[in-house]
Amino acid sequence: MEQVASINQFKMTDNEVKIIEKVSNFFNVTSEEVLTGGRGKKIVEARQWLMLLFRFEFRLGYVEIGKLVNRDHATCIHAVRKLTTFINIYPQDERIYEKLVIEIADLLPEVSTERKGHLCSECGVFS
Repeated sequence: MEQVASINQFKMTDNEVKIIEKVSNFFNVTSEEVLTGGRGKKIVEARQWLMLLFRFEFRLGYVEIGKLVNRDHATCIHAVRKLTTFINIYPQDERIYEKLVIEIADLLPEVSTERKGHLCSECGVFS
C-alpha cells in the first residue's frame, strides 16, 4: 500500500507552508504532490514556479530551496533559469509570475520592495 506524504512531515515554517499551499492551489495540485516525486506536467510546473518565487521573492539559496521542495540544488538552478528565459520570451509566463506574486503578496518579506527578480523596463530582461 502506497503511503501518502503529508505537508506536516516536512520541516518548514508556517510561512513556507502557506506559500507552497497558495502556489499549489494556483496550479490545481496538492501541496503533497508538489513536495513528493510527482512528475505530472501540472505538478512539475507548480514546483518550478515555486522554486522561482523562493529564489526571487524570498532570496533563498538554491540548496535551501532544494531542501524545501525535496530536490537537489541543480534541479532548482535549472528551473529558475528555464522560467526566467520563458518570462523573457513569453508574455503569458510573465503574467503567470505577476499573478503568483499577487497571490503571495501578504507573505512577502518587508524588504521585498527592492525585489531581486524583476523585469527591466529599459531592456525588457527579467533578472
